[in-house]
Amino acid sequence: MELLQSGRRALVFRRKGIVELGTRIPCLPGPGEVEIAVSLVGICGSDLLGMMGRSPGRIPPLVLGHEFQGRSVANGRRVVVNPLIGCGVCTPCTTGQENLCPSWRLLGLHVDGAMQELVNVPHRNVIEIPDEAPELSMTLAEPLACAIHTVGLAPPAPGAHCAIIGLGGLGALTAVALRAHGVARIDAFDRRPGRLANARLFGCQPLAPEDARTETYDFVADCAGYAETRALSVLSARRGGHVMLVGYGEAEGGVDFVDVVRREISLHGVMAYTSSDFKAAVDFLLSGELEVSTLFDLYPIEQGREAFDHAMGAGSPVRTLIRVAEL
Repeated sequence: MELLQSGRRALVFRRKGIVELGTRIPCLPGPGEVEIAVSLVGICGSDLLGMMGRSPGRIPPLVLGHEFQGRSVANGRRVVVNPLIGCGVCTPCTTGQENLCPSWRLLGLHVDGAMQELVNVPHRNVIEIPDEAPELSMTLAEPLACAIHTVGLAPPAPGAHCAIIGLGGLGALTAVALRAHGVARIDAFDRRPGRLANARLFGCQPLAPEDARTETYDFVADCAGYAETRALSVLSARRGGHVMLVGYGEAEGGVDFVDVVRREISLHGVMAYTSSDFKAAVDFLLSGELEVSTLFDLYPIEQGREAFDHAMGAGSPVRTLIRVAEL
């Protein structure tokens, strides 16, 4: 690919614990690609794991970030981008299961991500949105797609009693997806008081982990992914219930599989989302039903390190955002 001559600002993961402002020399878009001028990008929990050296696939130097929006350089229109890139030709890709493509790539993991001024992405991964679309909320398209996929894998009945373990951004949006599905009874477990304080904004009853009851819930979403939270998820699920393994904070299991067998618990691995899930998330955000603009913390890219430090300890259940450029 032909290299452009001027370097563009980028927030670069240099080594464990270090992200700093630097430059990247952008490439011209390849066949089937479009160039996106990034405006806003969210800091995901996986970005934090990468910065802490706990995401082996994120090898520095690397530009992180996969939850973003901006404008198409070609036509100037506002866009959100599905950052999960499938090969487009395998059986999963051609049957609407792009998340199961054996050669999938994610921006900010396998290749440079969106914490930079310009990024090239496949045209098929770009969704145009109106100029009047809510700017901050549209950055949630990617994590909301994960939440929609989670609920869709084992849809609970409207009268089901559901639980969410870990009320970070993904947990909060899983509550949004459950409520959109018609579920009214949702308990949310977290150890961070700031997150629990906002639980009711998402239609959840806030609870501390020690308040969990065994064999209670029809549907449990573990949005943290630690041995402790997986164990809690299985223990709190009712007989015949469904446990959704969404988060992956650590690889260790924490699950008593004899208990899983004896109580016939269904464990569901949740791998990201499909393109239809992503489109559904965009449509939901465009509807204006989700208004959480007061729960974002916004930093300019020049303060990227401060943004990461804040996100590490933030009590907000939504996102810390980095402003790369104005729309």
